[in-house]
Amino acid sequence: MLSKATDHPAFWRLHIDKFHASGLSRAAYCRGQGLKTHQLAYQLAAKSQSQNLAKSSFAQVVVMDGAPPGGTRGCARLIVGGVTALEISDDLDPAWVARLVLAIGCRP
Repeated sequence: MLSKATDHPAFWRLHIDKFHASGLSRAAYCRGQGLKTHQLAYQLAAKSQSQNLAKSSFAQVVVMDGAPPGGTRGCARLIVGGVTALEISDDLDPAWVARLVLAIGCRP
């Protein structure tokens, strides 16, 4: 049996699994286990965030020699979802490009 070291990851993995299996509300589960509701809520949110990060994916990048199609040089083409294309010239501020990528929903 694990000690009640509430900062121990194995402690929370066990309780998150038991909470989900219990069918109880957070408050009811925590009362029965002697836990603080806000701590369980924090751990559930942290687990959800780590699962979302684990589901993230990377896009395939194709590097071509020479000029890109159309003969333009010094630009990049960003294709989103296979249908939306955005051509970005090399003189744009990288911070602006990063904000654009975040705005269209591509999270790191």
